[in-house]
Amino acid sequence: MPLTAAIVLLAAQGIPARAVVLDATFKNKPYGKVTYVRGLVPGQGMERTVTMEVDDESGRYITIEKRTYAAGGAPISVVRTHYDALEQITVTLTYSGLKAIVTHQTGDDEPETEEFPLDIEAEGAKTNDPSQFWFFGTVPPKNTKVVFWEYSLDKNSWVEKTVTYTGVAELKLGEKTVQAHRINISKDTNFYVDDDGMPYKSSQETGEGTLTLVRREGAD
Repeated sequence: MPLTAAIVLLAAQGIPARAVVLDATFKNKPYGKVTYVRGLVPGQGMERTVTMEVDDESGRYITIEKRTYAAGGAPISVVRTHYDALEQITVTLTYSGLKAIVTHQTGDDEPETEEFPLDIEAEGAKTNDPSQFWFFGTVPPKNTKVVFWEYSLDKNSWVEKTVTYTGVAELKLGEKTVQAHRINISKDTNFYVDDDGMPYKSSQETGEGTLTLVRREGAD
């Protein structure tokens, strides 16, 4: 979904959404851009749509991922659609308690659905991620930590995640320095966000290299 369409859709629902555009680099090489849209939905839920447009030596593709959460951070669904020159692939993840229901569809082919229960013995296992609602008017106390389980479409398995708010830090963006809120996600991702929770910068370690996103000047 293009940036303008995403904002119009959220505005039509009466949602105070914001959007920013970030430049992407992968292994220190230009990789494309990311559009990040975040807003509340009726019933005190939240939606976040991330559109990645990649244009590198391997070709051009677009991936759109929309995540929806209920009040308190209970995950509802993830819809990821990938477009390239050859095909369209849509993966839909729906949460049902401690079970993930995943549907894959390529083009006009018949969709295929599988169910993946969270098969762990740990007591008190939860999927709620209240950090999704940080910075909607409130800032969490420094060193606030959230631990939860999430079904990863990238790893095709359940993963335990830890999100920690480490406080305010100075961040240099081009010629200016900003005061940013720093959030660590497990051991592989660092986020710097503004007072509304919109990203200034993120750095994610992948198995193939580091993906870095930096907000464009004036893109807010």
